[in-house]
Amino acid sequence: MELNQDVSESYRKVISQIAMDGAAYIATFDDSGGAPSVAPSTRTGCVGMCFGTTTNKLYVYDGSAWLASAALT
Repeated sequence: MELNQDVSESYRKVISQIAMDGAAYIATFDDSGGAPSVAPSTRTGCVGMCFGTTTNKLYVYDGSAWLASAALT
């Protein structure tokens, strides 16, 4: 699979961050009002993801809607 330059650079940054810290970081937000209301920018080969700090849910954008996990405990 050949990746475009933008995605390749994104992967290199994520891999570099994981190598330094041992963990990947994602955005957090106060989800007391529900799922995010704005669609993330489109990135080929990637999905938007964030963590709701009120409900402890992980949100993933599937290209048309935000999907929520069960509360993480």
